[in-house]
Amino acid sequence: MGVGFPVICYKKLEDGSEVQIGLFRSNTEAKNWSVSNGIMSQHCAQKSLIINEYSEAFNTRKFPNASQFRFVYVEKKKYPEDLFTVKNPPKPQRQERTPKIVLYQKQNNGEEKIITNFHTAQEAFKYAAFNKIMSVGWVQKTIMENIYPTFKYKNIYPDAHLYRFAKVNNQLDNQS
Repeated sequence: MGVGFPVICYKKLEDGSEVQIGLFRSNTEAKNWSVSNGIMSQHCAQKSLIINEYSEAFNTRKFPNASQFRFVYVEKKKYPEDLFTVKNPPKPQRQERTPKIVLYQKQNNGEEKIITNFHTAQEAFKYAAFNKIMSVGWVQKTIMENIYPTFKYKNIYPDAHLYRFAKVNNQLDNQS
C-alpha cells in the first residue's frame, strides 16, 4: 500500500504474554486496519508505534479494549505475500478531475473557440507563460473579470487581445 517499514500488531493475553495478530506493509495499512477492525483509532495506533508499549490511555468509548494491542515496526525485508494480514490491498483510486478553467480564442467572425481546459490556475499560468499568451496578472484578471485584455502600448504579448481565460460553467461544450 505504501512504502515504509513493515508493522506487526501484537495482542496482550491474560497471562501477560503476547501473540502476533497482524503483519502489515506500512504503518498506514496497519492504522487503517486497526480502525476498520475496531481495535484502536489511527492516532492511538501511531502513538503505539512511537512508544512501543501497551497503554491504558488508548482506551476510549469507541475502542474500549485498545490497551490490549500495540504496533511495532519490524526489520525491512522481503516478506512472502501470504504472511500479510491485508491481502492484495486495493490501489487508491484517483478522483476524476473536472476542468475549472478554460482558454478561449477570439475568432475573426466574433465567435470564441475553446483552445484547452485546465484543472488548476497554476496549469493555466504555466500554459500562458510557456506559449507567450499573456502574463500571470492578466490571466488572473481575465478569469475574474471575464474580459479580453487591452493594452495601451505594444508589449511582449502581441496576441494577448485574442485570448481570455474563464471559469468553467457546469455545462461545458467540448469543442477542442
